[in-house]
Amino acid sequence: ETLTWKPEAWGNGAAVALADDGAGGRALRVEMKAGAKDKVALKYDIPSQDGRRLDLSGVKGIVLDVHNGYSGGFGMSLVLTTVGPDNAWRDFETKAIYLKPGWNRNVRFALADARFKSRETGWKSYDADLANPSACGKVGVFLYNQGRIQAPVMIAMIRFER
Repeated sequence: ETLTWKPEAWGNGAAVALADDGAGGRALRVEMKAGAKDKVALKYDIPSQDGRRLDLSGVKGIVLDVHNGYSGGFGMSLVLTTVGPDNAWRDFETKAIYLKPGWNRNVRFALADARFKSRETGWKSYDADLANPSACGKVGVFLYNQGRIQAPVMIAMIRFER
């Protein structure tokens, strides 16, 4: 199998691999490493099909199951990168959701009527709408390990809520 999820070099390090989710399915296993940053950042580049990108129009939320292998909790957010008519990429980060130790089922990141952090507004507050949801080219995950948490995380059952 080809693994297309990759850690971003600007975040804390991580080793990623596909693994059994314990229920007969597959999951992305992330071994978070400590570092100087406050988070581990992963991204998945979505291949363009005939010039088209992933269309998130009408998607109310992205839902997934996450196993936190750390003894305490930490935050996780979703990052969507869309491309505009000017071919410029724009990143949009959801509010972080707290992950308790063990399985966190049905972790839901709202897209409909949600506000996001964005580069254009300095990543300071959740004040941006998701621009061009019909042209999503990358999906990312931020695992807020505060630079010190070294633990495995499993991300499974990614699905769209319509």
